[in-house]
Formats: sequence, structure tokens, C-alpha cells
Amino acid sequence: MKYERLSEEEKSAIIDEVGKSCLSIRESLMHLGIPRSTYYDWLKRRGGERRPRTPVNRLTEPEVERVVEQAHKMPDLPPRELAWHITDRYEYISESSVYRILKSSGLIPDAPEIPWPASKEFHTKTTRPNEMWATDFTYVKVIDWGWYYVGGILDDFSRYLICYQVKRDMTGPTASDLVTRAMEITGLVDVQVEDRCTKLLSDNGSGYI
Repeated sequence: MKYERLSEEEKSAIIDEVGKSCLSIRESLMHLGIPRSTYYDWLKRRGGERRPRTPVNRLTEPEVERVVEQAHKMPDLPPRELAWHITDRYEYISESSVYRILKSSGLIPDAPEIPWPASKEFHTKTTRPNEMWATDFTYVKVIDWGWYYVGGILDDFSRYLICYQVKRDMTGPTASDLVTRAMEITGLVDVQVEDRCTKLLSDNGSGYI
């Protein structure tokens, strides 16, 4: 490797250049073809310190004020959706930035203490396929089209995704259609023996209730 044959003066010059570069250390070393471990070894031998990390894409004060203003206008939007809203109408902002701003502004309450924390595993394990199905919906926003909801049904025992559908809502009829589709695929339409009936595990969202 060429960098292994550099003199101490050349190594020191590289350290100085990287320290003054507007790029990050990783980007600078990538351009130079020098491993970070080698660079920090040079730095350590010279008795230097790592260059402090500078904030990337620091938000301006007007951008921070915009987040707070929009949060007051739409208090029901969670940080993720608020970030999408601001990105759609103004300019890109990350979900984590929105969360930090709302948290520091006192617009996100502290999480309540959970008296019964969730277990690491489900308390009743399944022993055969189709003993229990797990189901849930997630949602995505398609620019210029609106919100779409993806519902799925997973066999708990085999972890096999029986079916999924993309819908415009996640109401009761939509959830019912999803379960009906899974029944058609598996043939579990008419089960006569009660203890062989398939259980449905959900988060008890309004559609499932």
C-alpha cells in the first residue's frame, strides 16, 4: 500500500489536511484511499485528538419555528406524519429532527409508566399450523395519491404469510375481507370441531373490534 511508505512529514500533512477539510473524516479518507484505522493510528502516534464531529444539516431557527408552528396547527399528528407533512409542503426534514424539536419544546409528553410491561415471548405458544393467525395493518403515503393501508395475515406457528392486501382504509369490512381471503386460501371455511378453530391475534384496533 502506498500510504504505508509515507514519511512522518507526509503523514502529518495528511492529518492537517483532513482536519481542515469541509468533508467528514470518513469521506476525506475515502477520497485518499486511507483506512480510518490507519489514520487514527497516525493521529495517536502524533499525540493528536480526533476532530470533533460537527453537526450535519443543522436546522435553522426559522425551520425549527416552522415545526413548532405546524405542530400547534395539527396537534393530532404524530412526529412521523408531521415530518411528512412539512416535507410535502416546504422542504425535507427527518422524522428524528421533528421528534427532537417537539420533545425539547414540551410538545411530546413523557411516556407513562407501564404497570405491566410486555413479555419477551407470547404466553401461549402454538403447536400446529393454523392454530392462530396474527394480523395487523400498516400504512404508507403515496405522493399525489394519498394514504394506503397494507393488511396481512401470518400463521403464528409456521411464520408463513398467508395473504396481504393493499386497501384505502382499515375499517371493519376491510379487515373482514382480509380474514375471508385467508380462509379461502387455506380452506378453513367450515370447521366443525371447536378446538380446531383458528384464533385471530390482533392489536384490537377499531377495525378488528
